Amino acid sequence: MWNEPATHENITPSVHATNDSVCRSGSREPADRSSAVSGRRNCWAASSKYARSSGLRVVRRFGGWHDPIPAIVAEAAPDRILRHDVHHIAQPLPAFHRGRVALLGDAAHAMPPTLGQGGNQAIEDAVVLAHHAPPGAAPGLAAYTRDRLPRTTDVTRRAVRVTRLNMLRNRPAVALRDAALRAVGALGPALMLRGMDGIADWRPPQRRPYATAGAHRTAP
Repeated sequence: MWNEPATHENITPSVHATNDSVCRSGSREPADRSSAVSGRRNCWAASSKYARSSGLRVVRRFGGWHDPIPAIVAEAAPDRILRHDVHHIAQPLPAFHRGRVALLGDAAHAMPPTLGQGGNQAIEDAVVLAHHAPPGAAPGLAAYTRDRLPRTTDVTRRAVRVTRLNMLRNRPAVALRDAALRAVGALGPALMLRGMDGIADWRPPQRRPYATAGAHRTAP
């Protein structure tokens, strides 16, 4: 789970499994006991608001979850549990450039990982910067800031909102959130994807404008 802008633990057990709440990198597999014990090693991530992490704290948090999660936690040696701080830039920078220097990626707009957009936005930065730095010409860094700052600010704020929703601690609020997510997932799965509107439909800049919707190509 990646849903905490402050801290997460990486757990590398000697068994592996996955389910809808705990995911490993790569493909998902059935969350049954037989798939949990295979001798493979995988990296897991779990959220935490605690200033310090320990194997005991991880056990307390996830030991009561359904099988095979307790077994996975039990197989993780204390020295294999790593704590990492996860930060984001709460106040957007005034610009992504100064003089001849430009910032990209997390250096310009670090965000919580709840939308999975950190790496994506860094790639977009590189594409836009290259667009404004054609061969043989001085790079247009002001144009780079102009194009990227509003978009990354919006994506960061969305990620922060999702993080706050994920990290609710009040029990009635958690129950309401979970019920709403189940209902939306059952009744209108497409609504879940609407949250990515304005993010996943980004188009890179190009010298010629994109064709309008419904336009037909004609033979030269």
